[in-house]
Amino acid sequence: MTKIIKINRYINFNVILFILIYFSRSITDAIFVSRGIESNIWINLKYFFVLAAILFSYPKLKRKGIFLKETYSIIFTIFMLLIISIFLQIYRGKIFVATFESCFKLLLPPIYVYCFINTTSFEDIYKCMSVTLIFSFFSYILEIGFANFTVSNFKSINFRASYSPFESHFASGTSIALCVFFSYYRQNKVLSALSFLFVLLTFKRLSVVFAFCVFILPHLCNVNKPISPKKKKYLIVFFISMTLIYYLLLLPQSSILFERLFNMPQREFTMARNTILKNLLNSGYESSGLGTIIAITHKDLEMDLISILLETTMLGLIIFTLGYWQCAGNNFYTYLYMLFQFTNLLTSHSLSNSFNWILAFICISCISYKKKMEFRHIKRLGLNTIISNKTNRTHFINL
Repeated sequence: MTKIIKINRYINFNVILFILIYFSRSITDAIFVSRGIESNIWINLKYFFVLAAILFSYPKLKRKGIFLKETYSIIFTIFMLLIISIFLQIYRGKIFVATFESCFKLLLPPIYVYCFINTTSFEDIYKCMSVTLIFSFFSYILEIGFANFTVSNFKSINFRASYSPFESHFASGTSIALCVFFSYYRQNKVLSALSFLFVLLTFKRLSVVFAFCVFILPHLCNVNKPISPKKKKYLIVFFISMTLIYYLLLLPQSSILFERLFNMPQREFTMARNTILKNLLNSGYESSGLGTIIAITHKDLEMDLISILLETTMLGLIIFTLGYWQCAGNNFYTYLYMLFQFTNLLTSHSLSNSFNWILAFICISCISYKKKMEFRHIKRLGLNTIISNKTNRTHFINL
């Protein structure tokens, strides 16, 4: 009995730390970050909770847990990008602290998720994601302002012009990750609907289209269908090629060709990111390693895959794409999610947001590995009952 009580206390503390991470993140984003208010102590509090959770969970880990291969893949990827960055910086004659900061932000998600996913039951993970949805949605409303949710503002939404008074860069990554989770685990209709509404309100066009896909597709096809490794290779080659093609199309000398292909100017299609790229190239920037575009120009390119290409050369882009696609899961649904993530990395920026990637990796790891859920939770879903043994331990079934 004592052993069981210790385990329960441990699990509860793991859950508390997760909730503290996303409570502090969502509140500080809404109150400080979205308003451009400098408050380093409060803004960085979320990193303290993540590190505390890793240190707390690590001693409890088994020798070989789930999501281990994916964690090693990303650690190796970041290590190689760091080596390339240091080599380039030695060659240029200047070391940038921004490179180490970027590597830290990229390493946090896989390490934390590995610790969290291997020391937390699915039922507790589901609770964590539910609470995160509620906190995040409330914080999003706080960011936009209660008074701004008016009929006239809703009427002013223009999808083609990509305009909405409710658009939020800070909440969009969280909203789509939660929508992916609750569109797959949709036993609670209210949470599924709320997560879908959350994406619509944050109003990122790619996210809105993808939210409709994950909300509808489970009714039309088998989203658990396994995907062959060969298709992963095709997608890796596709995104490496598309990054090069997209970069060339955004060059100033390609403006006429771009308009013929897409029937709109570069500036309108990219939301003025082509101008940022043009200014970067005109500044004489040379590849200097991960995170150096912002460090040198004080301006984010806002196209992550092109940033990696320019910062770490073609070799860095290949290593990054290979490494992250190893985390695509093992079925159609998780591959579709990674396809969305890479499309977003190509056309926008989300790579440096550790907390959105934590949620993304939790979604992928749960769907890929946590296909067995505790008896009590399954019973609430209304699925077939399962019988516990004489020792009153829980049996599991594959979903």
